[in-house]
Amino acid sequence: MTAGWAWALGMYSVDREWRAQPEATLARVAALGFAAVESYGDPVMPGARLARYLADCGLRHAGAHVEWRRLQPACMAATLADCAAAGVECVVVPALGGPWEIGHTQAQDGPAVWERHAAWLNGLVIAAARHGMRAGYHTHEHEFCVRYADGRTPWQILLAESDPGLVLELDTGNCLAAGVDPVVALHQAGARAAWVHAKPYGHACGWETTVGAPTDASDWAAILAACVGATRRWLVFEHESATVAPGFGGVEANVTALRTLCSRLGEDLEEHHPDPGEQ
Repeated sequence: MTAGWAWALGMYSVDREWRAQPEATLARVAALGFAAVESYGDPVMPGARLARYLADCGLRHAGAHVEWRRLQPACMAATLADCAAAGVECVVVPALGGPWEIGHTQAQDGPAVWERHAAWLNGLVIAAARHGMRAGYHTHEHEFCVRYADGRTPWQILLAESDPGLVLELDTGNCLAAGVDPVVALHQAGARAAWVHAKPYGHACGWETTVGAPTDASDWAAILAACVGATRRWLVFEHESATVAPGFGGVEANVTALRTLCSRLGEDLEEHHPDPGEQ
């Protein structure tokens, strides 16, 4: 894939299928040409067993979205050990704060809270490294939309206060939903955006769109161009459509569109599989 990139599928896109038939789902993901998966939510099976199924399908485990509650002191060591056994490359915290009130309530929200979150994420970087993994944080709208009295946003606090080794997994659709150009955010994050979520979004229809559709607000040529020559590792495709293009039907439609976009850049969707030693 593009200059060090490879494509992974965010398993949130097919979560129902993944939890009902994990082996068949992995085989289908591989058949579509993805090099890896990024798992989501509570584990569907022990890590070592999942690693075997992934290997059988020729897939890598690019990352795992691991909820904040599973990374608390009483369970962090066990969680990270299981992730390592599953071959996870990056343990990604999928969200903090926001409407879900993960880690803090909306009433508690403020710069000091995000500074504490940044410190906690810095500790996760160290803990994950002990298991041979990286750690990351996945962005949503509120990190860009909320601006505090001191003029800062949660995104700016994370950029300034978190360890340079923390992966900042930009979600292109969430950026657009926040009114932020994902290309600008990619440049702000620099090499820290080594994992990126590519997700279609429409200003009028939200997640009910597909890559390159008239309703999709994403400038994919600019987004993919921003990846060329950059120090990136995985581009994780994800979609959240529940009606227009749900499940694997949506993944297949989007992969077709992504192949067309990649071919226009002179790249190949399946071409590059990063070496395990690449960083």
